[in-house]
This record gives sequence, C-alpha cells and structure tokens, in this order.
Amino acid sequence: MATFTFDQLEAFATVVEQGSFSAAARKLKKDRSTVHQLVTFLEIDWGVELFNREGKTPKLSPDATRLYKYATLLLEQRLEVQNIANNIGSDIEDSLTISYDETMPMSVLVKTEQELSNAFPYTRVNYLSQQKDLAIQSIQEGKVDLTLQLISYRSKPHEGLAGINIGSIHFGVYVSVNSELLDHEPCSLQLMQTKKQLILQSLLSAELDNVAIFSANYQVLTRIDFLYRAWKHPNWHGVFYQSILQSRI
Repeated sequence: MATFTFDQLEAFATVVEQGSFSAAARKLKKDRSTVHQLVTFLEIDWGVELFNREGKTPKLSPDATRLYKYATLLLEQRLEVQNIANNIGSDIEDSLTISYDETMPMSVLVKTEQELSNAFPYTRVNYLSQQKDLAIQSIQEGKVDLTLQLISYRSKPHEGLAGINIGSIHFGVYVSVNSELLDHEPCSLQLMQTKKQLILQSLLSAELDNVAIFSANYQVLTRIDFLYRAWKHPNWHGVFYQSILQSRI
C-alpha cells in the first residue's frame, strides 16, 4: 500500500509550482537536499517517477499529473482542518452569515469582505440578500449573524437587537435615455413630480419613503433587476431614485 507524509506532498507540490528543487527549498525554508530526499522517498513509496530530471529543471511526468492535483487538494484540506482547529482554540467562529439589502452599494459589501478577510482569514463568510423585515426575523431565529440594511433617522431599534450606523448614502435621480426630462437642464423637482416614479420596496421597508418618494404617481417594485429592466423598456417610462444603479449596470 502506497504511503506518504504531508511533508512529502508539500515538497512534491512546491517543486511543481516553483519549477526547481532549489526554488522549492527557498519557498519551504529547507535545504535543497532535504526537499530532494522527500520527493525521492515519495517516488519510492508510490513506485512512480514524479519528475523527469534529464534537463536542467525537473519536469512533471505525465503519470504524476493526476497525483499532483490530488496532492494539492489534500494539502488544502489539511490547511482547512488546521484553520478550523485554530478558530476553535481562539473562540473565533469558523463561519459567519451576513445578510444585506439588495440596494446596499456594492462598495460597502466589498469593503466589508476585505475587512473581514483581513481580520479573520480562516472564517468562511456567507452573504444572503434579504430585505429589512426578513433580515431581522432571520437574526432573531439565529439564521443570520448580522445584517447590512438601509435605515432612516426615524427607525427605532427592535427589542433585543443592537446596531451601529456605518455611514450615509447619497442618492441620485435616473431617467431613461428617451425621457423628455433630459431636455430640461436643470430639471426642477416640480417637473419630475409630474412623472411616474419607480421605487424599490426595500426603501419603503427602511422607512425612507419621506425622502425617497417625490411623485404622487409612483410604482413599487421588489427586485432591482426587474426595476432596471422596466426602467430601460421603451414602453415603461419613469423616474428612478436610487444610489446604486451605476454599480449594478
């Protein structure tokens, strides 16, 4: 039965990736002879020639290609097991679930991911799209750890939940390329109020209706992709008031 150690697998995979035994030794901070010995013993244990050593640099043999793929997989799994063990030992969660409103600017989500990756590199972070009411319910039921939502100054904290304001969002007005509003520069609020407005349900759930709705003739849509298609359709004219459209196109 073929046997191996993780040190042998690591030496084998590193030689493949670095292109030589010398470069692999520098990468692993080992002597070149040690790396060479680890790979040689692996070849003996497996009964397979892993490298063609006739040239100046070792070349992965055809028979060893599949072995390399499985070796890297095992090394990644070993690292994952070690990461989970490290998290358990340090009381860090091995996974975190964050929900976010679909209207949340992409820049906020990217920044959140970067900060979490830097602070907790071994924690798996899941992201779910949820509007405010469902997000709060998910937190209360333990399905979500935290949520990123749009709120207004009128919003009151729910009992048993805590939150923090991470910033404000600037909104803009968008119209279709065929809109007659483009002929008016600048365009007055009074003129826009005469047109139909498309608005996302999440803005109403966030209690932003007093600042987001400016037309008495408005239409509520739930999904931002559906709103975007409606906004572009030649027979469905309207004014769209939102902050993140450009980041979604």
